[in-house]
Amino acid sequence: MHGKLIFGAGVGIGYLLGTRAGRERFDKITGQAKRFWENNTVQEAAGVVQTQAGRLYDEGKKMVADQAHKLKDHQSKHDKGPRNRDLSMRDRREPGREPAGFPANPTTTPY
Repeated sequence: MHGKLIFGAGVGIGYLLGTRAGRERFDKITGQAKRFWENNTVQEAAGVVQTQAGRLYDEGKKMVADQAHKLKDHQSKHDKGPRNRDLSMRDRREPGREPAGFPANPTTTPY
């Protein structure tokens, strides 16, 4: 709710400033933003950030692939005999023991 209120206030302030400033102010702001973005220092910084992001992405991708390979190797070393993955939770429970809140016989109710 708090976020919606802030968003609504921002829209209202933006609308108010936009209608008061008019097209001339809008053109002035966009011109300043364009000059800022085309500045050589800003472009160099953007290039550095883009290069670092690409490097971090590649390193992360390699790290995930290595971990997946290690996990696969670990599982294959310890994989002996058939797996019991197809057993349901009911088959894995202790016999005669029901989870809390469930009746032992579903056809009867405790009420």
